[in-house]
Amino acid sequence: SANIITLRVTPGESVTLGQPLMEVMMPELARAQGQLEGARLRADAYAARLKQLDQLRGEGLARGADLAEARARLAEAQAAAREAEAVIDTVESVGVRRHGKHYDVVAPLAGVVIAVNAPIGSTRGPSEGPVCVISGGSASRVEARFAFTLPREASYELWALGKRQSALRLVTQAPEVSAHDATRTAWFELVDKTDLPHGTSVRVRLRLPPNSWVVPQHSLSREEPAAVVTARGPIQVEVLTTFGTEALVR
Repeated sequence: SANIITLRVTPGESVTLGQPLMEVMMPELARAQGQLEGARLRADAYAARLKQLDQLRGEGLARGADLAEARARLAEAQAAAREAEAVIDTVESVGVRRHGKHYDVVAPLAGVVIAVNAPIGSTRGPSEGPVCVISGGSASRVEARFAFTLPREASYELWALGKRQSALRLVTQAPEVSAHDATRTAWFELVDKTDLPHGTSVRVRLRLPPNSWVVPQHSLSREEPAAVVTARGPIQVEVLTTFGTEALVR
């Protein structure tokens, strides 16, 4: 969480990439940086002690138990430093930079500030939504969920407000199925670069590849290559994808 000390932008203001948006106080990050400094100091001290013990052992003046303890303490200090670094790296990766005793949250992209959702003095957590909303003017990206693997040869259309808005280009589809609803997320880009407001609800329509059709899965033979069993005999096909009890073949 972060306590907002100063807001440096207002709605309607143009910002550049990396421009400070607000100054915040982040106790968790401050603790992590203090822990990192302390862990590094301990690691340096234990490393020096270990080097000294190695020299003394060569002269028969140090015990193996002392060396083992120094190595263990050094490993603990190094692990604590890595843990603190991980916290700091995670926060800095989302655009937080140290500014004196506090921190600046910087713009992740160039654009126009379209909303500022928290007053000075308030405390915001990760689950409470963004404080500043920036419209970058870049092409919108559409996220949709499907219960099947999308065929490469299909084409896609964006529908909103009851009509076709744009053709879509498939960017990628998540390789893993969600444990929540057994679907896979796919991302699309609008071919005509139409800008959509963030959060717009739309539908993605799939147009089947040429010379393809949907058949019941139980009509497919189990041999390779696959074939559809029809009243006139088997027809050799290529299975493009399956969904539920049906399959898309060509």
